[in-house]
Amino acid sequence: MSLEQRHLHLRGALGAPRTELWNGREHLVVPVVALQESAIHAVNARNREFVPAAALTASADKWNGHPLVVDHPVRNGKQISAHDDDVLARHGFGFIRRAAMNGKRLGMEAMIDPARLVALKQDQLLADLRAGKSIEVSVGAFVECNDKRGTHEG
Repeated sequence: MSLEQRHLHLRGALGAPRTELWNGREHLVVPVVALQESAIHAVNARNREFVPAAALTASADKWNGHPLVVDHPVRNGKQISAHDDDVLARHGFGFIRRAAMNGKRLGMEAMIDPARLVALKQDQLLADLRAGKSIEVSVGAFVECNDKRGTHEG
């Protein structure tokens, strides 16, 4: 087994966005389906990889508090954690809360600071989020990989 970071691009939402005050500032709360049990081809993986619901269930609460950033954080050509202070200062615009399993899906709320998106010149992204459009999200996760072949749902 090896521990590697994966960025998974997915689409999905659990409902309409809404606004909420957080620390005295308006935030956009966007329901998201971040992951679900399936065979997924991560951005930096050679092949599709099976993500079991049991693994998502075991880690669901660990997603709370993770930052939201624009783009994939990279330093010296290598992917790095979004928790890096420099990454947060230059690209951060919110955080994840209320992560929980819904059947075989990992759902969560994205707490988005609209003022940060404007400062990051992400006006179109903000407009799309407010309009409830389906947005692609990338989940940067460290995963343990087992090199096994198999099939999932055909």
